[in-house]
Amino acid sequence: MANDYHPSFDAIVMKRYFRQKNNGFTLVETLVVVSIFVILVLVLTSFQRDLWVQNSFVQNSLVAESEARGALKNFIAELRAASPGNDGSYPITLASSTAMTFFTDLDHDGLRERVRYFMQSGSLMKGVTEPTGAPYTYLDTNEKLQTAVHSVTNAGSGIFGYYSDSYDGTASSSPLSFPVDISGVRLVKATISINARSGSSSTAMTFQSQVTIRNLKDNL
Repeated sequence: MANDYHPSFDAIVMKRYFRQKNNGFTLVETLVVVSIFVILVLVLTSFQRDLWVQNSFVQNSLVAESEARGALKNFIAELRAASPGNDGSYPITLASSTAMTFFTDLDHDGLRERVRYFMQSGSLMKGVTEPTGAPYTYLDTNEKLQTAVHSVTNAGSGIFGYYSDSYDGTASSSPLSFPVDISGVRLVKATISINARSGSSSTAMTFQSQVTIRNLKDNL
């Protein structure tokens, strides 16, 4: 009767189960694992990209802010000490909404350099010319240029505003109209708006300062 033995259904199922386990992952299981892995890689890649972009923006913003503040600080100190050029020129020779030229002793050597701030290709530029010769002259070919502030966005509305001795420090004080009578300038306001992320107006930062020209001071 031993030859009449037939394995039970449960035994057959268990045998097939262990055979499948020994054969490794099924195709469906492999696809599921691969899909999960791909999704995790995509999520991590996106997170790293966003983190890099955000970090880059923060760094650019800090650099841009430091640059704008530094440029304004230098401009204020330079213009405050403006005085006649060594060629006899008036302390200010140009006063427009996006450019200003004046004379000041930058390196404290007794000679006044000609300092020029002006807009060019979205940046506020600074040009410095040393006086040379006898008598002293300021040659354009001797001008040394550098970028004072990058990515300036308010050139259209004006960088510089000029005020006479009637300025009383309130909003009711109107700036001089253009073209400015240079001999009437006593105080200058400088406003710089920068954008650390191109194309996004929400990231614009504005800095403003004002200075009284000491050697032209009347009742201010």
